[in-house]
Amino acid sequence: LPALAEHARILTPLTTKAAELAFPLWSAEHERAFNAIKELVTSPHCLTTIDHDNPGDNKIFLTCDVSDYRTGAV
Repeated sequence: LPALAEHARILTPLTTKAAELAFPLWSAEHERAFNAIKELVTSPHCLTTIDHDNPGDNKIFLTCDVSDYRTGAV
């Protein structure tokens, strides 16, 4: 995804243990990064209908995460 790392870099400090203790103020920069990531992951580049009869060059990725309490997939 183009520029995902750059947008995520701005939000990463909000996911630290320090942020759990004293969550930083949500800024306009955070909002822009969040909206940019939201646009990226909901774009046709990421979301598409799968043509099982003619996959061509389309690649399908499945990302999973699991912990002792939850399981998630995208």
